[in-house]
Amino acid sequence: MKRILFAGISIMLCAGCTTARLTAGPDVSVLQMHKDALSVGVPVVEDLRAGKKVGTIGAAGVNVEQDDLRDLATSHLVKTLNMEMGVNVVRTAASTEENLANLSGQYAVDRFVVAKIKEFKMFSADSLLQPVDVDMVYEVSVYDGSGKKIFRGSFNGQYSKRVGVVSQKGLGQLVEATVMNANQQMRADIAFQKALTA
Repeated sequence: MKRILFAGISIMLCAGCTTARLTAGPDVSVLQMHKDALSVGVPVVEDLRAGKKVGTIGAAGVNVEQDDLRDLATSHLVKTLNMEMGVNVVRTAASTEENLANLSGQYAVDRFVVAKIKEFKMFSADSLLQPVDVDMVYEVSVYDGSGKKIFRGSFNGQYSKRVGVVSQKGLGQLVEATVMNANQQMRADIAFQKALTA
């Protein structure tokens, strides 16, 4: 009886919800090697949101699965660092401040870039008449080889577009554009650039 009741409540809560369909992001399966560049360890981006719901469009709720967002954000972070900023990226295990020094020895890297998604929101009163506004709070920290933090910055990824009829694919495109905007802000930050120089 309890299982039936729980299933019924779950269906009611999810009625009218749409889940964004995200791509895997840019292909980073083969990374570029840059002569004399720093080696940077990059763990999977953390998604610190409490749940998958990110907002509403009209009366419908919008969900972004945390695993999907982590994978997408990680691919864009790796692409930005390796293909746009010219550093050598080493994919590493998940990290905490306490184990970064150990990971540095394990992976032989000069820096770690640790990124966290702290918020992700999407809203439109009416997608036919008004744009869908998307906001993302993206915290990025850089640690040296000993595990000492040498940079921390917060970047507000933003994107706004009128989409008309809402679709899972269209929502995914909004999410990806916002992730890209956050990475563009990170890349342009002078203090972040300095933290990745020898």
